[in-house]
Amino acid sequence: MLQPSQVHAKSLHSIGGATVLLYESVDGYEYYAPSPLTQQIVGATLLVGQPLPATSPCGRNCSYLMSTNAPSYSCSVGAQNPSALNWTSAVIQGGPQFSPPPYFAAKADITPPIREDLFTNWDYQAHYTNYTQGLPVADGGYNITCIAYNSTYNVNYTFAGTTASVVVDDIVPQQLAGQMFPNMSGAFWIPDSDPVVHTAWYNAMASYYAILDSIAAYTIGSMILTADPSTEKVHYTPSTILLGQTPIMQAANTSAQTPSLTWILVEDIPPIFESLLQNITLSILTGAADRSQSMMTTCIYSNNNTHFVYNERRLWLTYGLGLGVALLCDFIGIIALFQNKAFGGATGSNFGDFLAATRNPELNELNLNESGRIRLKYGPVLSEGGRYAFGRPDTLAVGGKESSLLGSM
Repeated sequence: MLQPSQVHAKSLHSIGGATVLLYESVDGYEYYAPSPLTQQIVGATLLVGQPLPATSPCGRNCSYLMSTNAPSYSCSVGAQNPSALNWTSAVIQGGPQFSPPPYFAAKADITPPIREDLFTNWDYQAHYTNYTQGLPVADGGYNITCIAYNSTYNVNYTFAGTTASVVVDDIVPQQLAGQMFPNMSGAFWIPDSDPVVHTAWYNAMASYYAILDSIAAYTIGSMILTADPSTEKVHYTPSTILLGQTPIMQAANTSAQTPSLTWILVEDIPPIFESLLQNITLSILTGAADRSQSMMTTCIYSNNNTHFVYNERRLWLTYGLGLGVALLCDFIGIIALFQNKAFGGATGSNFGDFLAATRNPELNELNLNESGRIRLKYGPVLSEGGRYAFGRPDTLAVGGKESSLLGSM
Protein backbone atom coordinates (compact mmCIF):
# COMPACT_ATOMS: atom_id res chain seq x y z
CA MET A 1 0.00 0.00 0.00
CA LEU A 2 1.35 3.42 -0.97
CA GLN A 3 0.70 6.40 1.25
CA PRO A 4 2.26 9.90 1.51
CA SER A 5 3.88 10.34 4.94
CA GLN A 6 6.08 12.72 6.89
CA VAL A 7 9.49 11.21 7.71
CA HIS A 8 12.35 12.52 9.83
CA ALA A 9 14.99 14.08 7.59
CA LYS A 10 17.60 16.60 8.65
CA SER A 11 17.99 19.35 6.06
CA LEU A 12 21.41 20.96 6.14
CA HIS A 13 20.24 23.62 3.68
CA SER A 14 17.26 24.93 5.63
CA ILE A 15 16.69 28.56 6.49
CA GLY A 16 16.43 29.33 10.17
CA GLY A 17 17.82 28.15 13.45
CA ALA A 18 17.15 24.38 13.22
CA THR A 19 20.51 23.52 11.67
CA VAL A 20 22.33 25.60 14.28
CA LEU A 21 22.01 22.45 16.37
CA LEU A 22 25.00 21.21 14.36
CA TYR A 23 27.26 24.20 15.06
CA GLU A 24 27.84 27.00 17.52
CA SER A 25 28.26 30.61 16.52
CA VAL A 26 29.70 33.74 18.07
CA ASP A 27 26.80 35.81 19.44
CA GLY A 28 24.52 33.99 16.99
CA TYR A 29 26.35 35.35 13.95
CA GLU A 30 29.50 33.55 12.76
CA TYR A 31 30.52 29.90 12.94
CA TYR A 32 32.60 29.12 16.00
CA ALA A 33 32.80 25.32 16.49
CA PRO A 34 30.84 22.07 16.11
CA SER A 35 28.04 21.77 18.61
CA PRO A 36 28.41 19.24 21.46
CA LEU A 37 25.58 17.23 19.87
CA THR A 38 27.47 16.96 16.58
CA GLN A 39 30.61 15.83 18.38
CA GLN A 40 28.61 13.21 20.28
CA ILE A 41 27.05 11.85 17.07
CA VAL A 42 30.43 11.70 15.31
CA GLY A 43 32.13 10.05 18.30
CA ALA A 44 29.33 7.50 18.78
CA THR A 45 29.28 6.60 15.09
CA LEU A 46 33.06 6.16 15.11
CA LEU A 47 32.87 3.84 18.10
CA VAL A 48 30.07 1.60 16.83
CA GLY A 49 31.33 1.60 13.24
CA GLN A 50 27.87 2.10 11.72
CA PRO A 51 25.09 4.71 11.57
CA LEU A 52 23.06 5.29 14.70
CA PRO A 53 19.79 3.29 14.72
CA ALA A 54 16.99 4.74 12.62
CA THR A 55 13.47 4.99 14.06
CA SER A 56 10.55 4.16 11.81
CA PRO A 57 8.20 7.12 11.17
CA CYS A 58 5.64 4.87 9.46
CA GLY A 59 5.08 1.84 11.68
CA ARG A 60 6.57 -1.66 11.92
CA ASN A 61 6.47 -2.71 8.26
CA CYS A 62 7.16 0.02 5.74
CA SER A 63 9.81 1.44 3.44
CA TYR A 64 10.56 4.71 1.70
CA LEU A 65 13.19 6.50 -0.37
CA MET A 66 14.77 9.78 0.64
CA SER A 67 16.92 12.12 -1.45
CA THR A 68 18.80 14.98 0.21
CA ASN A 69 22.09 16.86 0.07
CA ALA A 70 24.88 16.26 2.58
CA PRO A 71 28.69 16.07 2.70
CA SER A 72 30.65 13.11 1.34
CA TYR A 73 34.29 12.16 0.86
CA SER A 74 36.00 11.10 -2.36
CA CYS A 75 39.23 9.42 -1.24
CA SER A 76 42.20 8.17 -3.25
CA VAL A 77 45.75 6.94 -2.73
CA GLY A 78 48.41 9.66 -2.90
CA ALA A 79 48.98 13.17 -1.57
CA GLN A 80 47.46 15.87 -3.77
CA ASN A 81 48.91 18.61 -1.55
CA PRO A 82 52.21 17.18 -0.22
CA SER A 83 53.14 20.42 1.51
CA ALA A 84 50.34 19.81 4.03
CA LEU A 85 52.02 16.62 5.23
CA ASN A 86 54.92 18.18 7.14
CA TRP A 87 55.59 15.84 10.04
CA THR A 88 58.97 17.35 11.07
CA SER A 89 57.61 18.77 14.31
CA ALA A 90 55.76 15.54 15.09
CA VAL A 91 58.91 13.38 15.25
CA ILE A 92 61.01 15.67 17.47
CA GLN A 93 59.75 13.98 20.61
CA GLY A 94 60.38 10.52 19.24
CA GLY A 95 63.73 11.25 17.67
CA PRO A 96 65.01 11.07 14.08
CA GLN A 97 65.02 7.26 14.12
CA PHE A 98 61.19 7.41 14.08
CA SER A 99 60.86 9.49 10.92
CA PRO A 100 58.48 9.27 9.17
CA PRO A 101 56.02 8.66 12.02
CA PRO A 102 53.56 5.75 11.87
CA TYR A 103 50.71 8.19 11.29
CA PHE A 104 50.38 11.86 10.48
CA ALA A 105 47.23 13.60 9.20
CA ALA A 106 46.42 17.21 8.42
CA LYS A 107 43.66 19.35 7.01
CA ALA A 108 44.16 20.81 3.56
CA ASP A 109 42.41 22.55 0.68
CA ILE A 110 43.10 20.67 -2.54
CA THR A 111 41.14 23.41 -4.32
CA PRO A 112 41.01 26.91 -2.79
CA PRO A 113 37.56 27.46 -1.17
CA ILE A 114 35.23 30.14 -2.43
CA ARG A 115 35.47 32.15 0.81
CA GLU A 116 38.87 31.78 2.42
CA ASP A 117 37.89 34.30 5.07
CA LEU A 118 35.12 32.01 6.37
CA PHE A 119 35.81 28.30 5.95
CA THR A 120 39.15 26.72 5.00
CA ASN A 121 40.83 23.31 5.15
CA TRP A 122 37.88 21.20 3.99
CA ASP A 123 39.90 18.17 2.91
CA TYR A 124 41.89 15.42 4.66
CA GLN A 125 45.37 14.07 3.96
CA ALA A 126 47.25 11.40 5.88
CA HIS A 127 50.52 9.48 5.82
CA TYR A 128 50.86 5.88 7.03
CA THR A 129 54.09 4.01 7.73
CA ASN A 130 54.47 0.40 8.88
CA TYR A 131 56.94 -0.24 11.70
CA THR A 132 58.77 -3.51 12.30
CA GLN A 133 61.15 -4.21 15.16
CA GLY A 134 60.91 -0.60 16.26
CA LEU A 135 61.97 0.89 12.90
CA PRO A 136 60.02 2.24 9.89
CA VAL A 137 59.74 -0.06 6.89
CA ALA A 138 62.09 1.04 4.12
CA ASP A 139 59.27 1.64 1.58
CA GLY A 140 58.72 5.10 3.06
CA GLY A 141 55.02 4.62 3.75
CA TYR A 142 52.07 5.85 1.72
CA ASN A 143 49.58 8.72 1.57
CA ILE A 144 45.86 9.13 1.01
CA THR A 145 43.71 12.18 0.22
CA CYS A 146 40.00 12.70 0.91
CA ILE A 147 38.21 15.58 -0.80
CA ALA A 148 34.93 16.86 0.66
CA TYR A 149 31.94 17.26 -1.67
CA ASN A 150 28.40 18.55 -1.50
CA SER A 151 26.56 15.43 -2.68
CA THR A 152 23.06 14.12 -3.18
CA TYR A 153 22.30 11.04 -1.07
CA ASN A 154 19.63 8.63 -2.32
CA VAL A 155 18.80 6.45 0.67
CA ASN A 156 16.46 3.47 0.95
CA TYR A 157 14.90 2.92 4.40
CA THR A 158 13.19 -0.40 5.19
CA PHE A 159 11.57 -1.26 8.54
CA ALA A 160 10.45 -4.85 9.19
CA GLY A 161 9.22 -5.44 12.71
CA THR A 162 12.00 -4.31 15.04
CA THR A 163 14.68 -4.47 12.32
CA ALA A 164 15.76 -1.35 10.43
CA SER A 165 17.74 -1.40 7.19
CA VAL A 166 19.33 1.79 5.81
CA VAL A 167 20.95 1.36 2.40
CA VAL A 168 22.59 4.13 0.39
CA ASP A 169 21.51 3.47 -3.20
CA ASP A 170 23.99 5.99 -4.56
CA ILE A 171 25.81 9.22 -3.75
CA VAL A 172 26.07 11.79 -6.53
CA PRO A 173 28.74 14.50 -5.99
CA GLN A 174 27.45 17.92 -7.02
CA GLN A 175 30.37 20.26 -6.24
CA LEU A 176 33.30 20.69 -3.91
CA ALA A 177 32.10 21.45 -0.39
CA GLY A 178 34.23 24.61 -0.29
CA GLN A 179 32.76 25.73 -3.63
CA MET A 180 29.07 25.57 -2.72
CA PHE A 181 26.80 28.35 -3.98
CA PRO A 182 29.24 30.41 -6.06
CA ASN A 183 26.71 33.25 -6.29
CA MET A 184 27.56 35.16 -3.14
CA SER A 185 25.24 38.11 -3.64
CA GLY A 186 23.10 37.04 -0.65
CA ALA A 187 23.87 37.88 2.97
CA PHE A 188 24.84 35.44 5.69
CA TRP A 189 21.59 36.03 7.56
CA ILE A 190 18.12 37.28 6.78
CA PRO A 191 18.09 41.11 6.95
CA ASP A 192 16.33 42.65 9.96
CA SER A 193 15.82 39.24 11.61
CA ASP A 194 15.88 39.34 15.41
CA PRO A 195 17.16 37.00 16.70
CA VAL A 196 19.50 36.32 13.80
CA VAL A 197 18.23 33.84 11.20
CA HIS A 198 20.96 32.49 8.93
CA THR A 199 20.41 31.97 5.21
CA ALA A 200 20.23 28.51 3.66
CA TRP A 201 23.67 28.99 2.12
CA TYR A 202 25.32 29.84 5.44
CA ASN A 203 23.56 27.02 7.28
CA ALA A 204 24.73 24.52 4.65
CA MET A 205 28.35 25.73 4.74
CA ALA A 206 28.48 25.87 8.54
CA SER A 207 26.75 22.50 9.03
CA TYR A 208 29.01 20.73 6.53
CA TYR A 209 32.06 22.30 8.10
CA ALA A 210 30.94 21.36 11.62
CA ILE A 211 30.62 17.70 10.62
CA LEU A 212 34.08 17.64 9.01
CA ASP A 213 35.52 19.62 11.92
CA SER A 214 34.21 17.00 14.35
CA ILE A 215 35.77 14.19 12.33
CA ALA A 216 39.07 16.09 12.39
CA ALA A 217 39.06 16.04 16.19
CA TYR A 218 39.34 12.23 16.02
CA THR A 219 41.56 11.85 12.95
CA ILE A 220 43.83 14.91 12.52
CA GLY A 221 47.16 14.74 14.35
CA SER A 222 49.99 12.26 14.74
CA MET A 223 51.00 8.92 16.19
CA ILE A 224 54.68 8.60 17.08
CA LEU A 225 56.93 6.06 18.74
CA THR A 226 59.28 7.19 21.49
CA ALA A 227 62.67 5.94 22.60
CA ASP A 228 62.18 7.12 26.17
CA PRO A 229 61.59 3.97 28.29
CA SER A 230 59.83 6.05 30.95
CA THR A 231 56.95 6.93 28.63
CA GLU A 232 54.48 4.96 26.55
CA LYS A 233 56.01 3.67 23.35
CA VAL A 234 53.04 5.00 21.29
CA HIS A 235 52.09 8.63 21.74
CA TYR A 236 48.98 10.27 20.20
CA THR A 237 48.74 14.00 19.56
CA PRO A 238 46.06 15.01 20.34
CA SER A 239 44.89 12.28 22.69
CA THR A 240 41.42 12.23 21.07
CA ILE A 241 42.64 10.39 17.95
CA LEU A 242 40.63 7.16 17.62
CA LEU A 243 42.74 5.12 15.23
CA GLY A 244 42.40 2.08 17.46
CA GLN A 245 38.59 2.16 16.95
CA THR A 246 38.91 2.02 13.16
CA PRO A 247 39.73 -1.01 10.97
CA ILE A 248 42.72 0.70 9.33
CA MET A 249 45.15 -0.56 12.01
CA GLN A 250 45.81 -4.22 11.30
CA ALA A 251 48.16 -5.12 14.16
CA ALA A 252 50.07 -3.40 16.94
CA ASN A 253 52.83 -4.63 19.25
CA THR A 254 53.94 -1.87 21.58
CA SER A 255 56.47 -3.75 23.67
CA ALA A 256 59.26 -1.58 25.05
CA GLN A 257 61.96 -3.42 23.11
CA THR A 258 60.56 -3.82 19.60
CA PRO A 259 57.37 -1.82 18.97
CA SER A 260 55.66 -2.72 15.71
CA LEU A 261 52.67 -1.26 13.87
CA THR A 262 51.00 -2.55 10.71
CA TRP A 263 48.33 -0.81 8.67
CA ILE A 264 45.93 -2.49 6.26
CA LEU A 265 46.64 -2.35 2.52
CA VAL A 266 46.74 1.22 1.29
CA GLU A 267 44.09 0.63 -1.38
CA ASP A 268 41.65 -0.49 1.34
CA ILE A 269 41.93 2.73 3.38
CA PRO A 270 40.07 5.20 1.08
CA PRO A 271 36.75 3.27 1.16
CA ILE A 272 36.92 3.16 4.98
CA PHE A 273 37.13 6.96 5.25
CA GLU A 274 34.39 7.40 2.65
CA SER A 275 32.07 5.07 4.58
CA LEU A 276 32.99 6.83 7.84
CA LEU A 277 31.57 10.14 6.61
CA GLN A 278 28.59 8.33 5.05
CA ASN A 279 27.72 6.69 8.38
CA ILE A 280 28.01 9.99 10.26
CA THR A 281 25.85 11.71 7.65
CA LEU A 282 23.19 8.98 7.90
CA SER A 283 23.17 9.32 11.69
CA ILE A 284 22.39 13.03 11.30
CA LEU A 285 19.92 12.68 8.40
CA THR A 286 17.74 10.16 10.25
CA GLY A 287 16.97 12.64 13.00
CA ALA A 288 19.64 11.92 15.60
CA ALA A 289 20.32 15.65 15.77
CA ASP A 290 16.89 17.16 15.24
CA ARG A 291 13.67 15.12 15.05
CA SER A 292 11.57 18.26 14.59
CA GLN A 293 12.44 18.42 10.89
CA SER A 294 10.68 16.21 8.39
CA MET A 295 10.01 15.84 4.68
CA MET A 296 7.11 14.45 2.67
CA THR A 297 7.68 11.18 0.84
CA THR A 298 5.74 8.12 -0.23
CA CYS A 299 5.86 5.19 2.20
CA ILE A 300 5.19 1.61 1.10
CA TYR A 301 3.34 -0.32 3.80
CA SER A 302 3.27 -4.11 4.08
CA ASN A 303 2.24 -6.81 6.56
CA ASN A 304 2.88 -10.51 7.10
CA ASN A 305 -0.76 -11.60 7.26
CA THR A 306 -2.01 -14.22 4.80
CA HIS A 307 -3.60 -12.68 1.72
CA PHE A 308 -5.77 -14.57 -0.79
CA VAL A 309 -5.87 -13.50 -4.41
CA TYR A 310 -8.81 -14.77 -6.48
CA ASN A 311 -9.53 -15.07 -10.17
CA GLU A 312 -13.00 -13.56 -10.36
CA ARG A 313 -14.14 -15.55 -13.43
CA ARG A 314 -12.86 -18.86 -12.07
CA LEU A 315 -14.39 -18.11 -8.66
CA TRP A 316 -17.86 -17.47 -10.15
CA LEU A 317 -17.57 -20.55 -12.36
CA THR A 318 -16.67 -22.87 -9.47
CA TYR A 319 -19.19 -21.55 -6.97
CA GLY A 320 -21.85 -21.06 -9.67
CA LEU A 321 -21.66 -24.70 -10.74
CA GLY A 322 -21.78 -25.86 -7.11
CA LEU A 323 -24.75 -23.63 -6.37
CA GLY A 324 -26.55 -24.80 -9.52
CA VAL A 325 -26.11 -28.49 -8.66
CA ALA A 326 -27.30 -27.85 -5.09
CA LEU A 327 -30.41 -26.03 -6.31
CA LEU A 328 -31.12 -28.82 -8.79
CA CYS A 329 -30.93 -31.41 -6.00
CA ASP A 330 -33.25 -29.32 -3.84
CA PHE A 331 -35.72 -29.06 -6.73
CA ILE A 332 -35.67 -32.82 -7.33
CA GLY A 333 -36.15 -33.41 -3.60
CA ILE A 334 -39.19 -31.12 -3.51
CA ILE A 335 -40.69 -32.94 -6.47
CA ALA A 336 -40.05 -36.27 -4.71
CA LEU A 337 -41.85 -35.06 -1.58
CA PHE A 338 -44.94 -34.14 -3.56
CA GLN A 339 -44.86 -37.35 -5.60
CA ASN A 340 -44.56 -39.45 -2.43
CA LYS A 341 -47.63 -37.87 -0.85
CA ALA A 342 -49.34 -41.29 -0.80
CA PHE A 343 -46.46 -42.94 1.07
CA GLY A 344 -48.76 -43.90 3.91
CA GLY A 345 -51.21 -45.86 1.73
CA ALA A 346 -54.74 -45.33 0.60
CA THR A 347 -55.48 -42.73 3.25
CA GLY A 348 -53.46 -40.23 1.29
CA SER A 349 -51.40 -39.18 4.30
CA ASN A 350 -48.39 -36.94 3.77
CA PHE A 351 -44.69 -37.24 4.48
CA GLY A 352 -45.23 -36.37 8.15
CA ASP A 353 -46.93 -39.74 8.56
CA PHE A 354 -43.71 -41.50 7.61
CA LEU A 355 -41.96 -39.81 10.50
CA ALA A 356 -44.82 -40.58 12.90
CA ALA A 357 -44.72 -44.26 11.87
CA THR A 358 -41.84 -44.88 14.20
CA ARG A 359 -43.28 -42.87 17.08
CA ASN A 360 -46.75 -43.63 18.44
CA PRO A 361 -48.32 -44.56 21.84
CA GLU A 362 -48.37 -48.27 20.91
CA LEU A 363 -44.61 -48.32 20.46
CA ASN A 364 -44.04 -46.26 23.58
CA GLU A 365 -45.61 -48.99 25.70
CA LEU A 366 -43.16 -51.64 24.50
CA ASN A 367 -40.55 -52.85 26.99
CA LEU A 368 -37.38 -53.29 24.92
CA ASN A 369 -35.51 -54.73 27.90
CA GLU A 370 -37.49 -57.97 27.69
CA SER A 371 -35.63 -60.91 26.14
CA GLY A 372 -36.86 -62.43 22.96
CA ARG A 373 -38.42 -60.99 19.86
CA ILE A 374 -41.33 -58.59 19.64
CA ARG A 375 -43.22 -58.97 16.39
CA LEU A 376 -44.36 -55.73 14.73
CA LYS A 377 -46.42 -55.02 11.66
CA TYR A 378 -46.68 -51.92 9.55
CA GLY A 379 -50.24 -50.99 8.88
CA PRO A 380 -53.27 -49.03 10.05
CA VAL A 381 -53.17 -48.68 13.82
CA LEU A 382 -56.64 -48.95 15.32
CA SER A 383 -55.90 -46.64 18.24
CA GLU A 384 -54.61 -43.97 15.82
CA GLY A 385 -57.76 -43.95 13.71
CA GLY A 386 -56.28 -46.04 10.95
CA ARG A 387 -53.05 -44.06 10.59
CA TYR A 388 -50.28 -46.20 9.17
CA ALA A 389 -47.46 -46.97 11.63
CA PHE A 390 -45.55 -49.82 13.21
CA GLY A 391 -47.43 -51.73 15.91
CA ARG A 392 -48.12 -55.15 17.32
CA PRO A 393 -50.31 -57.28 15.04
CA ASP A 394 -53.20 -57.26 17.49
CA THR A 395 -53.30 -53.45 17.42
CA LEU A 396 -53.57 -53.22 13.64
CA ALA A 397 -56.52 -53.41 11.36
CA VAL A 398 -56.54 -56.18 8.79
CA GLY A 399 -53.52 -55.96 6.47
CA GLY A 400 -50.10 -54.41 6.85
CA LYS A 401 -46.57 -55.69 6.40
CA GLU A 402 -45.00 -57.74 9.13
CA SER A 403 -41.67 -56.81 10.74
CA SER A 404 -40.03 -57.53 14.07
CA LEU A 405 -38.21 -55.71 16.83
CA LEU A 406 -35.47 -57.61 18.63
CA GLY A 407 -35.45 -57.12 22.39
CA SER A 408 -32.32 -57.21 24.54
CA MET A 409 -31.02 -60.56 25.71
